[in-house]
Amino acid sequence: MSMSNIGKFLGVYAMVQVVDFTDESNVMLVRNTYFIVQSLCWVVMLGMFFKIKMAANKTVVQAVKSPGLGQDPSTEPTPYSTTVEEYHLGELWALMGKLALSTVIVNLLFMKWRLIPPLCMQCLLNPQQVYDCNLFAIHISGKDEKELPIPWEQKNPMDFSKMLGKESKHVKKSQEKALKEMRAANVKAIKADKKAQ
Repeated sequence: MSMSNIGKFLGVYAMVQVVDFTDESNVMLVRNTYFIVQSLCWVVMLGMFFKIKMAANKTVVQAVKSPGLGQDPSTEPTPYSTTVEEYHLGELWALMGKLALSTVIVNLLFMKWRLIPPLCMQCLLNPQQVYDCNLFAIHISGKDEKELPIPWEQKNPMDFSKMLGKESKHVKKSQEKALKEMRAANVKAIKADKKAQ
């Protein structure tokens, strides 16, 4: 959890202590705000989907499959060939899966125990997650794809080593060098494809 997320958590905690949630009108206000924010997140992701499909970038690039859940993170990532469109769609599906899972969990917590803080937290964290993703920067903000070369760094929310000022042990220098070379080759491929068009 980053420091900004801790600040948001403390702000939500302070709000929950001040606001009277035994009053149903306050609960309804939080629920409506939550619904509107989640709907806006899904509309933005739908917009990203249509932008990816309209761009139809068929440039072939190299990407890596990160170790999955339960696998040793120090294993070498598996390289594979894909198109820019397929890579972007894969990243979008992953983002949608994260948001869908958090939405289901938060709604279950509210329905079962009427917990308000998770609703408030998701009103802040889900839009931040959508805004921070590279797809938003490219397809909504208009950032050039060459500035964010594929493969993108996979952010691990459970990696506290950066927050503590320590380098993660499982990241090898050879892996970093290979990723840099792959990104440089992908930028060249995208530039060549754009010149050919």
